[in-house]
Amino acid sequence: MSKILTKLGIVTDNDKMLMSLSFVLFIPILLDFIAGFTSGQSSNITMIVYGVTFIFVFIQGWSRISINNIFTVLSLYFICFLNAVIFPNSVDYVGIPQYLILLFYLPLGFVLFRTIKSWSSFINILFVFAPFAILIGIYIIFFTSVTTLDRSETYITYMEFSYALLPFVCASYAYYHSKKRIGGLIMYIVGIAEMLSFGCRGALVCALFFAILLSFGISSQRKWMFITLLLIVVIAAFNLDSIFGFLSRFSLFENSHVLRKALEGDVFQHESRNEILLNCENRLSSMGIEISGLFGDRPYCGSVYPHTIIYEILMQWGWILGSFLLLLLAIVFVKGYMRDPVSRMVTIFFGCAALGRFFVSDSYLNNGLFWIMIACMLSVISTKDKRMVNGKGND
Repeated sequence: MSKILTKLGIVTDNDKMLMSLSFVLFIPILLDFIAGFTSGQSSNITMIVYGVTFIFVFIQGWSRISINNIFTVLSLYFICFLNAVIFPNSVDYVGIPQYLILLFYLPLGFVLFRTIKSWSSFINILFVFAPFAILIGIYIIFFTSVTTLDRSETYITYMEFSYALLPFVCASYAYYHSKKRIGGLIMYIVGIAEMLSFGCRGALVCALFFAILLSFGISSQRKWMFITLLLIVVIAAFNLDSIFGFLSRFSLFENSHVLRKALEGDVFQHESRNEILLNCENRLSSMGIEISGLFGDRPYCGSVYPHTIIYEILMQWGWILGSFLLLLLAIVFVKGYMRDPVSRMVTIFFGCAALGRFFVSDSYLNNGLFWIMIACMLSVISTKDKRMVNGKGND
């Protein structure tokens, strides 16, 4: 086993922790595969996957456990307990996703992944899982019945599939960017095609945005390439109808949610979502300095989340505390981006592969990936690894 890990470049304890983190990111797409393979009869297997992963990662990182990190998790638990006492109606919104956050993602993130000391091997290790994720995507699209647009007939929704695949699509491009190996680019293109075939708009945009940011956001010496790409994007923007119409003729894309929305002239809009956002704006304009607590936004959105983390946090924590929390989130990402090339790459990765979705969909109270991202970003801004991702030295 040790020889296999060494061959994969996993040598130090820090590398092993990055491997564990990569597998945790891999779990959603793995569960999609299991759901498609078992026709949705996978609840027991899901529990086993989470349970075994939790035990294995904690055994692997036992020496990293510290009182301070345990105290951080206990503090988050206390906030949840206090919220339930002050706002008892919030308990109605607690279900399996929230229990997973409390019992799986928070302990792993803040007790173990928070202790990662170097991120220079992250993409190389995450890329190990990318071929499996891409192959799972191919299996789901071609060999299961999930490509129907009717959610009542599916075991996997297009949004769930896209965001589960997104980290590995991004990792494929990052690997290509750093190693200049064509295999990474091929997997990135295949992943983009999978998202376009059976995927959501937000994940597709995040994957494309990641490639642009990584290509031009780390080096300041590629401005002409950036200008050329920008011109291509502008030209394509004026011919979207023709491009979408051409792609829709292929059987691979006949059930594409993105193309269907585009051909309906609704690619960036959605009637129900617009109504939710309008309700959020009405609430924000009238709530004063009131704090509604965790899930306090739900009654104003028809029992769903606001579909943007800015409105969600402001509606839950109020104008003062909510603005402070959003400012802290921005500072963490800005600080990570400004540190060094390694930190910059990891910050761009988490910004696109994780944070981006919470601006257009999903809730940070429903998804454990948000909390893993926060723990990892706290590690990123506290590390002192100055090595360049592409091997060109320090800034």
